[in-house]
Amino acid sequence: MTIRTAEMCLILALAAPSAVTARVSIPAWIPILYADSSVVCRGNVVSDTTEENPGELKDGHLVPHDYLVVLKIRYCYKGEAPGGELKLFMPGRDPMGGSMRAGEGLVVFAKAVAGGQYIVTNPDDSIYGEEPFGDLPKGAHDNESGLEEIEHGLLSTAMTPDSPASQRAMELLLRFPRLGEKSIQTLLAMPATSDPEMTMLRLVMLARGNPESYLAELMQAAKRRDPDSAGRWNGEISELLANRSTAKQLDLLREAVRSEVAILRSGGMSGLRRIKDPSTLPFLVEQLDSKDPEIQRMAVYTLHEMQPLAADCRSNAIQHEHAPGLLKQLWKRCLLELGFSEVK
Repeated sequence: MTIRTAEMCLILALAAPSAVTARVSIPAWIPILYADSSVVCRGNVVSDTTEENPGELKDGHLVPHDYLVVLKIRYCYKGEAPGGELKLFMPGRDPMGGSMRAGEGLVVFAKAVAGGQYIVTNPDDSIYGEEPFGDLPKGAHDNESGLEEIEHGLLSTAMTPDSPASQRAMELLLRFPRLGEKSIQTLLAMPATSDPEMTMLRLVMLARGNPESYLAELMQAAKRRDPDSAGRWNGEISELLANRSTAKQLDLLREAVRSEVAILRSGGMSGLRRIKDPSTLPFLVEQLDSKDPEIQRMAVYTLHEMQPLAADCRSNAIQHEHAPGLLKQLWKRCLLELGFSEVK
């Protein structure tokens, strides 16, 4: 029998070809998962069984079956598990994921259904290995909600030097839209680390809470990495830049567009498109010559959306695709008429 960890089991079940339908895993915000769940509990696998044949094939693929996972519960962040046991019904699970290991520690977000059973709250994203969640919480006498206990447990693991679960804990903390003040203060006191991934994750979380103070530092850290490197934080940086909404961040956004790092370029242009400040018109026209086709395209659309501008100054994607040089000349003439100095 193939034995997998819970997270690997779920990932494989979602990624493997299915005779029913393909499913894409979309991580949810942990506070939303928490609010939508009847119980959020921590325990160990007692059994993981199906009454059907796990090796059954259809059209060359293993057929998904219904599984019942029984957990011995040690602690609940939310709700209760009567008798200290949770029966988790998992319909249509792909056998390619293998079986969960007896004794494996899990944190589960689940909803109650008929017959005293539960189903996962989000079929794509509700079961985790318990290692990143830190030690068992001390209890309600600390005046913390269950959600706060989860957040602080993850942070405790993230702050543990050389812990194999520390990076996973930091990644899970990204699933909180914004951390509480206590967690922010803990992150600020976090000792320097030689792990670039941990540095990036920490700065992303600080920049979410206070972009004016930490976004520039985050950008500099991103520039020191391989421009083509991938990380859980890539999309977060781009989103932080794209969500800037005041003219105070224009210099930072222009700097991002000039970067060698693709996620900074696209995020910076998205931010400029969101703000649509007339002072950026010359800079946007310069980007019509960008070596990055995506930046060219975004510059075209941003110029097209700027108001108020004469109709003949507006650009469109077709013109840019077939005659980019002529389009730039048109915009240079229009900007001179609007009182701007010569554009490069």
